[in-house]
Amino acid sequence: MASSSAPNVQHPHAPEPVEKVVKTEKWGDFNCFLQGDITNHHKILVITMHDIGLNHTAWVKFLNAKCMDSFASRASFIHINAPGQHDKAEDLPEGYAFPSMKQIAEELPEILKSLGVEDSRELIGVGEGAGATIMVRFAALAGKRLLGLILLECTSGSAGFLEWAEGKFATWKLDRLHKMNPSAEKYLLLHHYGGRKGSEEAVKEFHASLYDRMNAHNLSLFINVFQSRTDISSLLKNLHTPTLVVTGHDSPHVGEVEKVFNFLPKGNKTLLKAEDVGGDIKEEHPEKLAESMQYFIQGIGGLSAIPLPRLGRKASLGETPKIPRQCSMDYGL
Repeated sequence: MASSSAPNVQHPHAPEPVEKVVKTEKWGDFNCFLQGDITNHHKILVITMHDIGLNHTAWVKFLNAKCMDSFASRASFIHINAPGQHDKAEDLPEGYAFPSMKQIAEELPEILKSLGVEDSRELIGVGEGAGATIMVRFAALAGKRLLGLILLECTSGSAGFLEWAEGKFATWKLDRLHKMNPSAEKYLLLHHYGGRKGSEEAVKEFHASLYDRMNAHNLSLFINVFQSRTDISSLLKNLHTPTLVVTGHDSPHVGEVEKVFNFLPKGNKTLLKAEDVGGDIKEEHPEKLAESMQYFIQGIGGLSAIPLPRLGRKASLGETPKIPRQCSMDYGL
């Protein structure tokens, strides 16, 4: 999270999110937020998953940026929150076993079905951090149903010892104090920014979100399962879904993100490594992410009628193949 050069205010093309609570047999409630008419098959359907310390509001804010007007008017969105990660959530039940990254991915088809999305409906999956690893696992299950995948700050390996130790200390403090605290906040700031400091405004907003809206107990459970994630390199090597991999030049995860890109099969993959960006391109330069997403989705058969500006020198795309059109659906663009 850092300052945005585009105004993040509500625009007519970004409908207000509507909350839908999906009750699952294994993992309880998933609080989902819908933007746009998901029953309209003439619009691209995008599903999103968030990172630790964030929730659907990060995606809603990005869609409200002016640079996303054209895209937001031509798509509908389902933002899926991991259990208990939505704003002002109550504590998850005592003894609740938080689902793993794999188990959340396996639950997504049922969540979509509960929201009225047909099994045959084609999708674009977008995930950040922990949400990106979930989306990779979902892609392995979804097959050709998934037209494209957009992965922000995705890592392929399990947590290293230092990351694991820092995460364990953060979750211990969250559980012990049962509230957000400076130690846990520092861990999350390092996770999102690394050594790069975000703007004062962005850090203040992130601080307010952690202390005022996130449930500390539930967050500790989510961090724990993220720290216990397993390696997904074998999934990446066999992933044939067109994929846009996104990171910032100064991101704390840039090396891991490049590994993700290299694991993907040659052909249908694109890397955006944006200069002047740390670990949250949505906040720091939303216009760079918006342009890259629109070029990518245009390449797989959507958004063909949107006039797209040229990418600036500091937002260049790596391997950008001619991706074959994956669907002939008329998106009404």
